[in-house]
Amino acid sequence: MPGEAQRLRAALSAAYNNNPAQTTVNVNPDNVNVKLYDLTSQIDGVTATFTFSPTPSALSPIEIIHDGLTLREGAANDYTLSGVTSITLTYIPVVGSSMQARYAEQS
Repeated sequence: MPGEAQRLRAALSAAYNNNPAQTTVNVNPDNVNVKLYDLTSQIDGVTATFTFSPTPSALSPIEIIHDGLTLREGAANDYTLSGVTSITLTYIPVVGSSMQARYAEQS
């Protein structure tokens, strides 16, 4: 399965670099699709934890985009993952900003 994760990661990067507004990309013959999910409605100016819906595939890379900027994973960076169900930012986003997550949905 490591090859599958690498294929998903490469397709995700290529799709985003070619068209940041693209919401779906077919990354393999099994029709696994990477989609852009909007997390903006969860921004309340108080919380730093955001839940993914639908749940990402455990093999899917997850890309977080806040106000058009791609965030970096890691406690010393922008966010940490909690399994594949949520993220916790190292800061609290302000109301009015936008946030999206790009990943392949769990099947």
